[in-house]
Amino acid sequence: MMLTDYASLYLAEVGASVQYRAIAMRLARRIDMPVAEFTAERINTVIATDLAVYAKNTVRTHRAILSAIYRHARESGAVNDCTRKISRVKVPQPIPRAWTFGEMRRLYAAAGQLRGRFRRLADRSLVMQSAILVGYSTALRLRDLLGLRHDNIREGQVVLCVQKTRRVHAVTLTEEAQSALTELPRVGPLVFGHFLATTTFLYWFRKVVKQAGLDGSAKYLRRSSATYACLAGIDPTGHLGHATPELARKH
Repeated sequence: MMLTDYASLYLAEVGASVQYRAIAMRLARRIDMPVAEFTAERINTVIATDLAVYAKNTVRTHRAILSAIYRHARESGAVNDCTRKISRVKVPQPIPRAWTFGEMRRLYAAAGQLRGRFRRLADRSLVMQSAILVGYSTALRLRDLLGLRHDNIREGQVVLCVQKTRRVHAVTLTEEAQSALTELPRVGPLVFGHFLATTTFLYWFRKVVKQAGLDGSAKYLRRSSATYACLAGIDPTGHLGHATPELARKH
């Protein structure tokens, strides 16, 4: 069996995402060899080649994907190789960037200048300002923010199962965020998801960021919330829903 065929079966078994599958299959086609000959030495060759072309973060992703396929092949008996270890890819500690209080006020003000309505259900400015306030106070990832349900909010707290980690996470809403949510029309079980899809939110969020004269993406909302938590004396590890302080500092 060729590596591409084995990788396809493995990805189907683990239920890989579309993006993960696309990267994995591209790597498997590059190597293009029988799975029985897929060794740690071959992965190390790919890593060494990629380091001359791609950023270290990208190569680390390639290493992780190939290592996962390699481990599965060894466990299934398709590969019998234990001669060498797979090389590590050391990536410098990133310095997360975030918006200041002043920049957040500019972002909020720019969202208030939006015109029109989302799906004829609510003012565009109201939805975007509410999403910014809730995202800033809770540090929720975008898919959790847009997937937020009304029954996740109780007595000023958001309690939900985080989609990425599958862990239950609780975080307190600020008074400003609670006030904004009371003004938002209640159309269905979702707080924001009934008004706009992810792509629509990102489109208008980029417009708001540009209008505010800022740089950054929707991820800055989560990072800025972590900065707010630190300044307010709140543990950023628990606020972000991370397992360790190291993860919180990294993001």
